[in-house]
Amino acid sequence: MTNMTIVAEATDDQTIIDMKPNGLGGAALRLFHGGDTQRWEFRNINKVWDLLYVDDTGQLFQVLVSNGNGSLIFPEAPQIPNATDMVIDGNGNIGKQSSSARYKENIKPLSEDFAKVMALKPVSFSYKGTSAEQIGYLAEDVDAAGLSNLVQCDNEGQPDAVNYKHLGIYAIELLKQQSQVIEQLQEKLQALETKLVN
Repeated sequence: MTNMTIVAEATDDQTIIDMKPNGLGGAALRLFHGGDTQRWEFRNINKVWDLLYVDDTGQLFQVLVSNGNGSLIFPEAPQIPNATDMVIDGNGNIGKQSSSARYKENIKPLSEDFAKVMALKPVSFSYKGTSAEQIGYLAEDVDAAGLSNLVQCDNEGQPDAVNYKHLGIYAIELLKQQSQVIEQLQEKLQALETKLVN
């Protein structure tokens, strides 16, 4: 790469490495690719580091912002009026959990024995290397109960995590079934009471 200026500047509270072609301003670590037109940049703005991407047209995308307090923002994420669940797919892509039918295909009723969740036994535990006590289910136990829809497996096909947010679906379906049984029992009871009165 020709006509390159590299500047390293150290201050009391930060160290700035500015690597850029001459003529471009700003303090950042710029990593170029694609014929020196596309680049990733780590910029320090008001003592907060931002990760940005600049495409081959010069358009800048703010990919990730650190608030300096441990929290992160994804500015280019779709704007939504309220908070939503964040998901990470098998390829490491981060996105929002969408529920609208507009984003879905192959929609069909879930055919499952929801009562299988009744066999699950919660456990208390602490993660290795930590002392904080946690509670939950073991992924192996959930898988052994035949609840594959509630289990996430690793690259080797081994049970790795429990999809807790889907447990609510099973609980609601069980509640529906129990409500139907209660209604049927109430009808039978009412019929018996009627016979007794007559």
